[in-house]
Amino acid sequence: QPVKALVFVVFIIVLQQIDGNIIGPKILGSRVVGQASGQGTLEILHKCHGEPGSLTRMVKVMGAAGYSGGRVRIMHNQNEKAADKLAGLIREAHPSANVLISPTLGLCSYYAENGGLMLGFDT
Repeated sequence: QPVKALVFVVFIIVLQQIDGNIIGPKILGSRVVGQASGQGTLEILHKCHGEPGSLTRMVKVMGAAGYSGGRVRIMHNQNEKAADKLAGLIREAHPSANVLISPTLGLCSYYAENGGLMLGFDT
């Protein structure tokens, strides 16, 4: 019966979206810290559990990459609260940091996904 099959497929797709976007992050709280590769892909640097761990890890990655103060740009996709927390951690570690926070736009919104952050800084 094609109608029942279609209803079943739509149900599975909706269920996967709910699991991936709502249930999974609430239960697992997994976050990924990555950087752009030379080939234009995302290179995963660390997998963290929970937002506080990932924000702390981002500050450590900045230091390891040679950041010692200067311009920092944080872009958030519907997560200004996390962007503010990250800015505070950066300013704590690097008092001379010039941090600017803004929402993601266009393609950056796609890559950051809902609730994600993107970070750029001078070295």
